[in-house]
Amino acid sequence: MQRPLHYLRILSFVDGVTLLLTMGIGSTLKRLADIHEPVFIFGSIHGGVFIALAIFTFYLLARGVISVKTTGLVALTAMIPFAPFFLDRYLKRLEQEHAAESVQAPS
Repeated sequence: MQRPLHYLRILSFVDGVTLLLTMGIGSTLKRLADIHEPVFIFGSIHGGVFIALAIFTFYLLARGVISVKTTGLVALTAMIPFAPFFLDRYLKRLEQEHAAESVQAPS
């Protein structure tokens, strides 16, 4: 896998969007209009993305690509609305550092 941190950033971003859709649109429609389907649909999508994010995060931890600190940050921000968007800056910096190390390492 050539760009694992890039894929982690994408998964984290999608997780953040699906969480906001579930809470912002789904829950609002459920409470105000008694429409339950959006919560089920967005919640199911969010659940799948969340599980994929968790599995991929622990995979990167096991491979030594990310630290325990980064794993904890990803796990924490996955449960807080808007937090994955702030985490993206941190992951982007890690991705750039990882790319720089790859360039400096002898082939």
